[in-house]
Amino acid sequence: MDPRRRAGPLPLATHRRRACRSMHLARRQAARFDRAVRIGMSFGR
Repeated sequence: MDPRRRAGPLPLATHRRRACRSMHLARRQAARFDRAVRIGMSFGR
């Protein structure tokens, strides 16, 4: 799993920025999902 090989012809800076943004969005979504799961558990669903 070489990140340079996976990036391909994409410029490294652009690829890194896109990956960072997607990771940030995924982290926000995971936090929201975790909060929803915690609320559901507190409700005893």
